[in-house]
Formats: sequence, structure tokens, C-alpha cells
Amino acid sequence: MLIVVAILLLLVIAVIFTRAPLDVAMVGCLLLLVLTGQVAPESAFLGFSNTAV
Repeated sequence: MLIVVAILLLLVIAVIFTRAPLDVAMVGCLLLLVLTGQVAPESAFLGFSNTAV
């Protein structure tokens, strides 16, 4: 739980204080969640296969 909160806090800091594009910050957050084992890789990238996206 603390790992998820820390990663989301890093995301908020990255969005507010850096010039990194929002999509780069979001994908970076998603990758960190997958690499730390908080989100399963199968479910993390499931939304990208949606034809509406």
C-alpha cells in the first residue's frame, strides 16, 4: 500500500514540477507499478488493446 502511495505521489510531483508530458508521466507510473508487482502485467496493459482507444 505504501509503495502505491509513494508512486502516486511521485506522479503528482512529476506532473506539477517538471515539463514532462502527462502521457510520459502516466506510462512511467504504470511501469513502476508493474515492476514493483503492485499491478499484474496482464491487467496493466489490457486497456491499450481496446479498439475505442
